[in-house]
Amino acid sequence: MMKKYIWILITIYAWHTIGWAQTNIPNQGKLHSINTPITINEHQSRTGTTLTYLDMYVGASMSFFGFGKDTPLNLTALTYFPADIINQYEGDTIKMIRAIGPPTNAALGEVHLFKIGIWTDTTDACAHPVYEQEVSEPSPTLMNDIELTTPYILGNEPIFIGYKIIGKGYIITAENDPADVNENGYGDMLVEPNGHLIHMGNTGCGDLTIIAFVGTPDPIDISLTSVTPSTFIGLGNTIISGTVKNNGTNMISSYDVRYKIDNGEFSPIHSVKDTIIPNSLPKTFLHPIPFNFTTIGQHTIEVEISNVNGGGEIALDDNRMTVEVEAFNEIYTRRVVYEELSSTGCGWCPRGIVALNTMAHEVTDNTWIGITTHTDGPLSLPEYFNALNLTGTPTGRLNRLTTQVSPALVSLKHKYEECTSNPSKAKIDITAQTWDETTRQFTVETAVNFCADMDSVDYNLALIVVEDSIKGNSPEYAQSNFYSNRIDLIDWDGTNWRNLPNPVPAEQMCYNHIARQLIGGFDGVSGIIPSTVNYGTTYKHTFSGYIPETHNPLFTNYVALIIDNTDGHIVNATQVHSETEVGITEEDNPHNIRLYPNPSTGMLTIDNIPERAEIHIYNVLGNMVYQQQYNNMIKRTIIDLSDLPTGNYIVNIIGQDKVFSEKIVLAK
Repeated sequence: MMKKYIWILITIYAWHTIGWAQTNIPNQGKLHSINTPITINEHQSRTGTTLTYLDMYVGASMSFFGFGKDTPLNLTALTYFPADIINQYEGDTIKMIRAIGPPTNAALGEVHLFKIGIWTDTTDACAHPVYEQEVSEPSPTLMNDIELTTPYILGNEPIFIGYKIIGKGYIITAENDPADVNENGYGDMLVEPNGHLIHMGNTGCGDLTIIAFVGTPDPIDISLTSVTPSTFIGLGNTIISGTVKNNGTNMISSYDVRYKIDNGEFSPIHSVKDTIIPNSLPKTFLHPIPFNFTTIGQHTIEVEISNVNGGGEIALDDNRMTVEVEAFNEIYTRRVVYEELSSTGCGWCPRGIVALNTMAHEVTDNTWIGITTHTDGPLSLPEYFNALNLTGTPTGRLNRLTTQVSPALVSLKHKYEECTSNPSKAKIDITAQTWDETTRQFTVETAVNFCADMDSVDYNLALIVVEDSIKGNSPEYAQSNFYSNRIDLIDWDGTNWRNLPNPVPAEQMCYNHIARQLIGGFDGVSGIIPSTVNYGTTYKHTFSGYIPETHNPLFTNYVALIIDNTDGHIVNATQVHSETEVGITEEDNPHNIRLYPNPSTGMLTIDNIPERAEIHIYNVLGNMVYQQQYNNMIKRTIIDLSDLPTGNYIVNIIGQDKVFSEKIVLAK
């Protein structure tokens, strides 16, 4: 049996009895998991496991498991602490373990038994723990503070801390490449399918957070977890913000924030009133007084948190943070490109369909660009997916960074927000287009600008042609669906994949964000951007190509990329809809049908509707969003589409012997 990887969020912290200031543990005494992979015999037999249903789709380093709805379940999940961390706490005791939200919600069934435990056997970590304690009636959403009946004394050997679940129901766990495990400090998982023990990586579904307290935890304990900006800024007024986390046992209701720039005077204190429950996700603060940066170059930002709950905690080391930023003439918004690998034969790939559709619907400021290519079939672009070098489906990368990111919507939004929080030193715009309906040739003009004079620049430019609303009748367009009759997977328009069959027939499918062409290749065209660039200078390049007869120019988008040739990551990008006028020509339009204004803010005027005609309007998903029938010829009518989201739509006017089609754009 191959080793497979899943990603489960198990966060563990510890408080040292000697206090923050005296400990030499990184991050002021918090005990972190190193997540070092351990060697486990892949075929160690386990008794008591009664799984009778197991679906498995395996990539080289990813796995997706669905346990049947009424399947008995025996699962252990834990995090590994190596000896070089544990021995720094030798002699201290673990007195309490806090479990936040044991995954009864992930199991989607019954939890008969929930235990927390400590293990020392690194060859078979699911063997008998050295300490085990049952938790009665655990809350799936609230904190469960479990005082150990017998405090556990730490030695100098590695340990595992985790939980065991016995019950029934199914768990769907699917997430990232194991590279994310080490980078983000998440935990290891061990699961027992069909009597065998498998070493896993990590997952994001049914998250459970475990905190182990070494010694006595502090009631009031806040930490400053981030400061923004953290990389570079534009000249002028800049708001200083950040995030804080409650690591104590008491609720935090207020704290003070101040900052200083380049070791100057502190800003006035800003008192923040906010409720932060213990060990919840970090909360954001904004200091209301901006700082006016007037000089280009390096600057230091120091932020300090104090006066927690009116004096409950002074400014300790983890209440201060200093970041180095670089100021430029101006900065540009970073647009995020997510390139996903999918397959019609992958039963978990509807997760990517939903995530990309939802992100495209919710993010309307052009900072999100989703692109999908398939491993095979009519939606495949081999040059593209081979160059992406992704493992497993569905998966992808943001801005071609190293880490693979699963298209689970929650984690994808989080990663997107991380990317957009860092501005870019360069921007690219599409400034002009042409389209020849006869030859089907297009041109796209791009313009690149930089925030400052820069040397040693090694950037390429690329263009990706993307198509929405793709349909087909052949079996190759049918989509496998492991969510069918099992798990809710709801798209932004309300479509629930649980209610769809497996597979979803081709005639019911509509595919979006599909890569059709790489203009300039995957790595882009070199020599357009010089090695020395100047602020205020625009660097232009025009791409050209042809749209095949089998592709629909009405639903074509162009994605322009700036690519750093040194490591291949995407510096910045932009996406525009193609400007094509298709389907209404003088010859085919004897009634002189006109649609205007286009783009429209919502009120669309249509002139010269023929008698006994119907108007059908479709969104990019292929769903009809408007329908109206006319018995008589109408000289002019106005249709209110203001309730529809921004984007591209197709208007079909169906006459007695002809169908007239035109693309419209809603831009509010």
